[in-house]
Amino acid sequence: MKSQTETKYLYIAPDATGLIDCISNNRNTKVVMWNVPTLTSKDIRSIARVISENDTLKEFYCAHSNLYVDFEPLAKSLRDNSSIEIVNLKYDDLRPNDVKHLANALQHNKKLKRVFLRNNLARVKGAKALANSLKVNRRLEQLNLSANEITDEG
Repeated sequence: MKSQTETKYLYIAPDATGLIDCISNNRNTKVVMWNVPTLTSKDIRSIARVISENDTLKEFYCAHSNLYVDFEPLAKSLRDNSSIEIVNLKYDDLRPNDVKHLANALQHNKKLKRVFLRNNLARVKGAKALANSLKVNRRLEQLNLSANEITDEG
């Protein structure tokens, strides 16, 4: 009998194909980190699909990628995912509307504990959407919005 080893950490770069294959074919992966600055809308939709189907992934890190190209499908996959507890989307140029999609996901996802959005473009509109989502989501323990061009109004 062959023993199955558990992949705890996996770093994928520089393309989305490896990430998609990894999440699809490696059901024991717990943490995925990647830095792909040239994601296409098709890449993001494919990543979103495999994330929504994965029930073992615990941590999802994506930095310096252009998720703003088509963030809504990824936000929906985070809404529906039942295993991810930590999401780090720093330096992804997420705009206020992207952050609103994430806020919607937070209203429905009761598994996420930590969300890091450092150095995006949430601004007041995104910050307000997140604040409203926290009225519903009582599970989230940590939300980092530093360096998001949020004024006192937000």
